Amino acid sequence: MRTRHHLSFALALTLGCSASNPATTPSPTADAAAEVLTTNDGGADLTASPADLGPTSDPGVAADHGAETTVAPSLLDSDPPAHAPWTTACDVTPPDKASFPADAKHFSLAIFHFNIQYVAGGLDDYFGQTVSAEAMEDAIVIESFEPLVALYEKHPTWGASFEMQGYMLEVMAERHPKVLRRFAALVKRGQVDLMTYHWSDQLVVAHPRQDMQWSWQQNARTVEALCIPRVPVYFLQEGQFGPGVQTFAKDMEDGVVMLPRGLAGYWHGARTPALLYDNDGLLALTTDGMTADGLTVEWSFVDDGELLATHKANPYLFDVFKYDATYLKTEYEDKLTALEAKGVSMAPVSHYLAILRERVKAKTLTPAPLVPPVLDGTWHPDDSGNMALWMGGKGQSPGDERDNAVLTQCVRARQTLTAAEVLVRKLEAQGHASAKRARSWHDWAVRELLLAEVSDATGWRPVKTEVVYGLTHGKNALDTGLALGKALLGVLGQSLPATVDPSTQAIAAGGVSTSAGSPLPDAPPGLGTVQVVSDRPSTTAWTNHGDWVELAVTFPATDKTAVGPESPPPVRVSVPLTTDNIIYSPGVGESSVKSYSRSATQAAKDQKTKKSLVIGMPLCNGLLGIGPKWTLVLDQRTVHLAARITATDVSFVDETLPPNESATWRLRFYPKAASEVLGAANRLNVSPPITFE
Repeated sequence: MRTRHHLSFALALTLGCSASNPATTPSPTADAAAEVLTTNDGGADLTASPADLGPTSDPGVAADHGAETTVAPSLLDSDPPAHAPWTTACDVTPPDKASFPADAKHFSLAIFHFNIQYVAGGLDDYFGQTVSAEAMEDAIVIESFEPLVALYEKHPTWGASFEMQGYMLEVMAERHPKVLRRFAALVKRGQVDLMTYHWSDQLVVAHPRQDMQWSWQQNARTVEALCIPRVPVYFLQEGQFGPGVQTFAKDMEDGVVMLPRGLAGYWHGARTPALLYDNDGLLALTTDGMTADGLTVEWSFVDDGELLATHKANPYLFDVFKYDATYLKTEYEDKLTALEAKGVSMAPVSHYLAILRERVKAKTLTPAPLVPPVLDGTWHPDDSGNMALWMGGKGQSPGDERDNAVLTQCVRARQTLTAAEVLVRKLEAQGHASAKRARSWHDWAVRELLLAEVSDATGWRPVKTEVVYGLTHGKNALDTGLALGKALLGVLGQSLPATVDPSTQAIAAGGVSTSAGSPLPDAPPGLGTVQVVSDRPSTTAWTNHGDWVELAVTFPATDKTAVGPESPPPVRVSVPLTTDNIIYSPGVGESSVKSYSRSATQAAKDQKTKKSLVIGMPLCNGLLGIGPKWTLVLDQRTVHLAARITATDVSFVDETLPPNESATWRLRFYPKAASEVLGAANRLNVSPPITFE
């Protein structure tokens, strides 16, 4: 049984989160409910300290960080927090339709990537700046987005593509309806694309398909309610890309995911770019400029859209994050005017892609195969260690990060909400009077989870407010899922404790029996030497569970201060590799195991660097093949960090664990091939049975 001691709700407010922002919307607590997975509950009580965002007293499970929440006698006695009324663009009818030449031979394309969660949760005395979440969001719309809308209104023959999360559309609908309607007019006339793949700017590839399915559904509801059409071509937050991301887009609406040129270069080094690629059977369009097959394409802009109209100032520099009309004109508008005078077509990406697809259909263009394929990654992989920066790597504001705490809490919240949804569907199938309210609470909790998964909570520069944003939303999602499951079991007449198994849709009385396993003196024969590197006096324990052996590594807390200007010393576990292949399940694609040659990727890299490639992979379901007969599966309730793969080993590194917090990581080793372990990995990490108490 697990009890919870919550952070003060005032903490989130003092750190810059507005009470009317979803970042601080209270949810019901679930002190009387707890999740029990197929392995173990994790044990001891969890405590939290407002001074340092909370230590983890239980070494097996990350602390439940987040805001104090308000208890309702039953979740089903009230409705979830409501959104402000939306102003839709349903009555926006552009006066004409934009047209771009189908026979153009020279294109200038642009993608403006907007992120309303650029500084998630606002700023609290960051270089003397204290800014609420709403003020930060408003500034992004007013100072950087609206000027670009005005630019394309001024030039109706110019096209471009605007990428943003559905949450940004909602913010504009609630607080900037005039700007939204103007943008909608550009979209509806076909002059600009609305690219939107995710509802929140999530770290998509770190999570399985269920999370993305929820995000897609929420996003679809948003764009449909606002009456703004989107195009089936996407540029994801941080330029995320991968075969699972591509497959999901293909399945949803025959969509194509943009491959950033930086990521293509990370896997292939020096190369001659092609107009269109085949990445392991899926179409991909890169952001390379080139002349090929009678077409010339260049890119006038592929970057954070917040930077162009503000003279490259980003929202962290809030005091100078202002619209600079002179810069926008001289550095962008005048250049496009000159290109147009030369006959260059400024078309949206969807128009350009349609031309390429027609060529493929007519068999005048054959997509170039990407060999080796491009796997999960982001647009600046050389600077971020591919996925390592978001999953254990230190950012540009060290001292306050909690990568593993944010990510493992999201795992537990998703698992709980998956089980709770089984109960919601049972009520819906029965036509129960409580079904509608139950679905509303589940939808609200899913939105909280998606906000918690935002990449900015663990990425380039996660300041304290952004870390609190991720932890608070994740806690709201987890607590609501626990409370909802308990309430719905009561409605269904099921006494507690009871276990819900999402894989079978079954409800069973009682909890899941677990075994501590048999102690082992060391790693099993044939696995090799597993190394633990830490400034702390870490301890290890091996146990035999029959089908697998488990390694539990504990990093104890020290008496050092919780936070400060320096990153804490990293903790690391390294496991030997006896295979050349990268064997894993792609992000958003945990139903399959892929195998790719690592040495082929290394050979394809630009050898001028003379650097050995370290590939940070997200492992959305914790699975990694480490040898012909050995497979590693992380217990992602305890460790969800990037696998840093080299030619000889794989390391899991946390550079964000504060000295005064303890942690225990649990790693399972199966003496089987990865394909034989896939089901066990998904049952452990994606949708395990959950016990509500």
